[in-house]
Amino acid sequence: MTEIEILAQEAIKNIEHRNTKDTNILLVNLYRTVQDTPSCLQTVNDYALLGKSFTLMLCNQLSNDIDTLQTISSIAYLCLSKAIEQQPNNPNLYKDRLLVMNIGHNAFKYTIMSILSQGMDGFSSLMFQSRADIQSRDAIWQMEFSDMEKHTSICSSFPFFEDRRKFIIDKIQRQFFLPAKTKNEVIAQGEELHEKTYKYLTRRILVEEDIDF
Repeated sequence: MTEIEILAQEAIKNIEHRNTKDTNILLVNLYRTVQDTPSCLQTVNDYALLGKSFTLMLCNQLSNDIDTLQTISSIAYLCLSKAIEQQPNNPNLYKDRLLVMNIGHNAFKYTIMSILSQGMDGFSSLMFQSRADIQSRDAIWQMEFSDMEKHTSICSSFPFFEDRRKFIIDKIQRQFFLPAKTKNEVIAQGEELHEKTYKYLTRRILVEEDIDF
């Protein structure tokens, strides 16, 4: 195991034993190691382990700095998405990715804004900026919905996610996601957004080694 995987594994062991103090110390060390050497993310064997640890950083509220939270949520999303690519039938990975999009929403939406604005000309970019917050919010909702519909057992096992599913279905019925009007169309848009986000973060974090959000 790599150094960051060992830190992640120890953090998860400590939280399972309700040792929050030592868990947070390990998580801070993990974050600082990745911050100092982003290239260490390229040699990870167990991306599910790293994704869970970065999700735990959000759950434990290690920071209230929006830029730090954007970095944490973006790395968590990337690691979990790589793990999902390797284990597409593992509902726990989707559950953790849903937690990232929920708990990290206020910071992660800025990553989504960057993706949605790619390729726009000056006028289009100006128009987008006026609605960027709403459009990134709606994009994350669609990404959530596509994950929940892919593994419906998550909603049946966790009331929180069932409530989220009902909330988004209500938005679909009220045509929040035009041009998508039906559940299947929203799922398709969500899957497309997941693909764009995964490619963007893979290039930025793993190829360019840029985690300065």
